[in-house]
Amino acid sequence: MKKTIKEKNIKVYNEDIKKLGRYEYTGLDMYSAVTAGKKQSEEILKSIRSQKLKKPLLILDVGSGDGTYTFELLEKLNPKKII
Repeated sequence: MKKTIKEKNIKVYNEDIKKLGRYEYTGLDMYSAVTAGKKQSEEILKSIRSQKLKKPLLILDVGSGDGTYTFELLEKLNPKKII
């Protein structure tokens, strides 16, 4: 049976976790990924802060990454809860 692209990607990500303890793209050794991730995080934080949301802030992260950027939201926004 032929593997789908999704299955191949999942295999690569799982190998990263076994080898590195994280996804390769969230490491500091990949400049372009780090730069893109930093810019994306800055824009997300700017957008959230511009909304003047009521405290306590509750965040639902529906992602498929390793939590790198979720932990950044936790650190920078100090929400009551992140799920």
